[in-house]
Amino acid sequence: MSGGSADSPSQAKRTSSGSWKATRDTWIKGESSEPAPAPSPEPVKSSPSASPSPQRKSAGGPAWKNLITDVDAPLTKQLSEEQIAELCKMLPKIELHSHLSGCVRPETLSELLKAAGEDPGAARFQLSAVSATHSMEDTWKETVEAFETIRRLTAYDVTVLKRVIMEAVEDFAKDGCMYLELRTGLKKLPDRRTFLSEVVSTLEVAQGKNNIVVRLLVSVDRGASVEDAKETIDVAIEAFKAQGKEMIVGVEMGGNPLRGDWAQLEPHFARARAAGLKVSLHFAENKGCSAEHRRILAFAPERVGHAVYMDAGVARALRESKIPVEVCVTCHEAYYKVAAARNVLGWLLGAGHCAVLCCDNPALLNTSLSREYARAILTFALSPRQLHRLVMGSLEGVFCEGGSQTKLSSLFRIKLLNLLPPAAAQRDPAKEQTLLTSPPPSAGFSVAAGAGAVVTAAAVALVAAALLKAKAPP
Repeated sequence: MSGGSADSPSQAKRTSSGSWKATRDTWIKGESSEPAPAPSPEPVKSSPSASPSPQRKSAGGPAWKNLITDVDAPLTKQLSEEQIAELCKMLPKIELHSHLSGCVRPETLSELLKAAGEDPGAARFQLSAVSATHSMEDTWKETVEAFETIRRLTAYDVTVLKRVIMEAVEDFAKDGCMYLELRTGLKKLPDRRTFLSEVVSTLEVAQGKNNIVVRLLVSVDRGASVEDAKETIDVAIEAFKAQGKEMIVGVEMGGNPLRGDWAQLEPHFARARAAGLKVSLHFAENKGCSAEHRRILAFAPERVGHAVYMDAGVARALRESKIPVEVCVTCHEAYYKVAAARNVLGWLLGAGHCAVLCCDNPALLNTSLSREYARAILTFALSPRQLHRLVMGSLEGVFCEGGSQTKLSSLFRIKLLNLLPPAAAQRDPAKEQTLLTSPPPSAGFSVAAGAGAVVTAAAVALVAAALLKAKAPP
């Protein structure tokens, strides 16, 4: 599900098929079309006599930085959980897999309900059945309930759409995210071109206001008709070719993994790629569909998301492809009942494969990039060297043009130098790849791999119905 919409044609600015410039001025510095995050100061060596309290930052970084004395020992043995949480908040981060509809603040939804004369206490905005031990039925019942509320409150008013976008970008920026690729499907509000133009113009304002680089992926719902997918791709290509500044960078396939046929959608994604758009595909969310998984990898998308149900052959093909993977630990636990310790992240890091930690639906799942990084550190006992590699490696997956990627890389290195010992930046694959180096189980990483959940036919049916109804898959 995507964000809000225009409630009347007069409230949305129509654009002709050849006019795709933003309807609002963007923040520009010099010739740049994006904000230039201010670099962190160069690290300053602390005085040997200085002994700052753990709650105060020293000139050379946080006080607990001095406690990190071994770049190959787990951070859990060198810092407290509170210090790890603070470290993760301060890390430079990117977000590559987040659905706009899953970023709506509960406070905003509560306010909208009150304005409509409804009781916020009777509505659901976030999930409670998110652990691997909760039943899949409970999780999806809550999901349907939450997205029905979100859609009802946000899908019919362009003013609400803009507010949701502004708040989503602000929330990521406050969490230390420096580069954000937000994704959304196109609403007919009053038509898809107008909706996309409104999203683009609002994102341009939001990135300048929050000093963060933002890009957009246009989502294709695999559960909708092929004609619907064709129209969405057509609009995305048209907008991409006509944009004056880089904002739309790619297209992605999401939706109900139990519906639709990738073979029928592939030609349209090939057209998008030929036009210059990058491609990210939800991948291996559907158990027992190895043939489709192999075909998706053969298409060689620039990124894939989730990679939950891979057999050994598909996992081997993914590793050989070197395609970056968007990993959402909390999402996998909530929707696929994969305990964090069984998450594909461990195998990817152990294989030296590019893995990018993402949130998916942060507001719905009550998570953030900082929390996802903290979970990874605590679950897999990451060392400073491994953490440095995870953070820097995430940049390999961004879809922005090369110049922006180079700037981000420089800023990331400066910020990390203020948080981790310099030796953490020294590459040593043998010490970085000490996690789950064995091949994944043939049955996949999640339920069938022994996560403890029981998947019934009723649960599968409920998942299918929920995805179809909510149109906001994980």
